[in-house]
Amino acid sequence: MDLNFHSEKEILKKNTLLSKTNRELDRFVYSASHELRAPLTSLLGLLDIAGRTSHKEELKKCHAMMHERIQSMDLLIKEIIDFTRNERLTLREEKFALRPLVQRILDDLKFMGPVHKQTIEIHIDAGLEITTDATRLKILLNNLISNSFKYADRHKPICTVAVGAHLENQHLIIWVKDNGQGISAEHHKKIFSMFYRGSEDSTGSGLGLYIVHEIVARLNGTIRLESTPGEGAIFTLRLPTGS
Repeated sequence: MDLNFHSEKEILKKNTLLSKTNRELDRFVYSASHELRAPLTSLLGLLDIAGRTSHKEELKKCHAMMHERIQSMDLLIKEIIDFTRNERLTLREEKFALRPLVQRILDDLKFMGPVHKQTIEIHIDAGLEITTDATRLKILLNNLISNSFKYADRHKPICTVAVGAHLENQHLIIWVKDNGQGISAEHHKKIFSMFYRGSEDSTGSGLGLYIVHEIVARLNGTIRLESTPGEGAIFTLRLPTGS
């Protein structure tokens, strides 16, 4: 009887997880197709305008807008790939130094922000080594750090992006902090939802932080946000790591 009880409990747990996965997949496919169709429709309109004008300035403007739409689609496709990787790939833990990984991400993304008045800080010991899934951690940090650059407050004299980390009781504590635009309190519980945008001015797909949340869950960790509009934001992660 005890064995049957545990078997039924396990089956119920798997069915509940499967139902959740199917609902999220349906929503994801619907939303992703909509997000891809929007820039495609815009591109068709811009191509039509470009084909009917001979004015250089108007053509230049159309080309710039087309480039922007293509970049938007490219970002969404990359995020869909990240989402699929997290859902499908098995966890693969490996031991590696954290600082070089963070440095590579910052080097790749730093031109997203206002370079002329940008300050980048890394508060991670050079000898800090962790054991976790490096691919998932890179995707996670790439999304958080890119948001810090993307939503920098360009009216401030200095735009700061800082990343720090340390080990605490077999857990990696890692934080990403900026002095950017910040996030209003009413959005704090919603920003990790699929395709959620905090404002009409948002240029992202609304998928990046959802992927962050899903990766953190897959790694059995937690994520916390502290933010005030106009003062910036800090995301703090707590992830289990091997010795």
